[in-house]
Amino acid sequence: MPLCNSGACQAIWTPLTVSAGQTPTAPGKVASHLTTVKDANGSEQVAFNGRPLYTFSFDHSAGQANGNGQQDAFDGTKFTWHAATPAGAATTGGSGTSGYSSGSSSGNGYGY
Repeated sequence: MPLCNSGACQAIWTPLTVSAGQTPTAPGKVASHLTTVKDANGSEQVAFNGRPLYTFSFDHSAGQANGNGQQDAFDGTKFTWHAATPAGAATTGGSGTSGYSSGSSSGNGYGY
């Protein structure tokens, strides 16, 4: 289930989506961890180990992970964001609900 459903949250954390019926792809070990879930708009959102992926609006080029470890609170839910890595792992840490970010702000699907 997508974690970031409000307009305020999605202004910063844009859902990483694929076209309906499309399978998400990635290099290396990441591909075996990717699936899709329906986002709040009914779009196919890419998920990493079942957790929905988002792009961070303040990352402006491939490889940036400025949202990693970022703490946010929207609609009464606290988030600590962790970047998914090309090796197929996700950084961890923090407490409470965790979201995962991946990609650049242009939504081109580059992973961290």
